[in-house]
Amino acid sequence: LQGEGLSYINGPVPVPSSKYPPGFPLILTIPELISPGNLNLMKSVSIFFFALVVPLTWTLVCKVDSEEMAWLVTGCVLASTQLLSFSHMILSEMPFTAFSLAALLILIKAEDLTDDRRAAALIGLAIVLSYYIRSIGIALIAGAIVSQFLSGRHKRGLLLIGATVVLVLPWMLSSGNYFDQLIHVNPYQSEQGLAVSTDGLLDRLS
Repeated sequence: LQGEGLSYINGPVPVPSSKYPPGFPLILTIPELISPGNLNLMKSVSIFFFALVVPLTWTLVCKVDSEEMAWLVTGCVLASTQLLSFSHMILSEMPFTAFSLAALLILIKAEDLTDDRRAAALIGLAIVLSYYIRSIGIALIAGAIVSQFLSGRHKRGLLLIGATVVLVLPWMLSSGNYFDQLIHVNPYQSEQGLAVSTDGLLDRLS
């Protein structure tokens, strides 16, 4: 909000941070602009996104299954103590869930598009927005790309790779050693080294 980018401000001098994607802090600038320091208003951001998760869940399940199953899954969402606990915390879980569900809906809707460039642009934007909220969104990017090739849309898959690279590039260039953390044995304890073996990488991804 102060134009210093994403940085740690708990010391005398702000230090640039490359550990977390900037999407959620950027969202939080909106309530901060409206009412500086109002934590309850910031909590309402999570509540708002949880409210979006409910219809998005119902709509997504309807696309892939029956309406009865959609009501059942949505009921589970509303009864989930895990989701309810995150629904009012100033954390990125609810925005990430909402953006991811929306991205999956766009991915399904794009199957009807005949214009590969338009489809790739729409899908790329949707999945990268999710990634900018939480880095685990990289799994959504990989899944969306693989799904295009598995369905025989090779041109669209290649265009989607290009679109995601272009959209992620600003974060890649400004994130310093962020991507190195993805392949560390433990991103919080870099001295443990890189997960260079196949087993190590699989453990890291799981």
